[in-house]
Amino acid sequence: MRERTLRIHEIIPVSRANGPGNRMVVWVQGCTLGCPGCFNPDTHDPAAGKEVRVSVLLDLLARLAITGKIDGLSVSGGEPLEQIGALIPLCAGARALDLTVIVWTGFTLDQAAAIPGFDALMEHVDILIAGPYIAAQRIADGLRGSANKVILCGRDARLSPDDLADVPPTEVIIDPADGTLAVTGIRPPRRARRGAQGGGHGAG
Repeated sequence: MRERTLRIHEIIPVSRANGPGNRMVVWVQGCTLGCPGCFNPDTHDPAAGKEVRVSVLLDLLARLAITGKIDGLSVSGGEPLEQIGALIPLCAGARALDLTVIVWTGFTLDQAAAIPGFDALMEHVDILIAGPYIAAQRIADGLRGSANKVILCGRDARLSPDDLADVPPTEVIIDPADGTLAVTGIRPPRRARRGAQGGGHGAG
């Protein structure tokens, strides 16, 4: 059986602005929804980014978890549910490491529930934040970019919507290796290189 791969836009090993505690953040590459005003248009092209084996991502998660550097995994994009076949084993592996899992989608809950594999995914997700980004309803608060977005707790969820209230809205990360700057979070400046889909349909 061919190993699952996930097309990735970018990864931040440790972030505090993409969910409660310290979290590894994976931005998937590829989105057909194209919400107007999305903060992450660079994640839309399905041919961009790079293919990464799920086992490689799980190895990185394990190293970070074992050393106590992270409490969870956050998956944004792009559109994660358009790669649900690889997303399920990634989230299952994260939960097996005793990490909490947050996933953003631009699909409504009804649309998401109609995607094959959705029920299996929710077995391994603590919180799903669902709905397209609507610029006219922008709130950029509690990890929701716009007010129409809804929060669904998965089976045996260890996080609740209340846990999202105190997550920092913006974060600046400086890579000690090369000094590059990353700005992320639900309320990143518009010129930021990326946001936790803060203004887009995902983390927002």
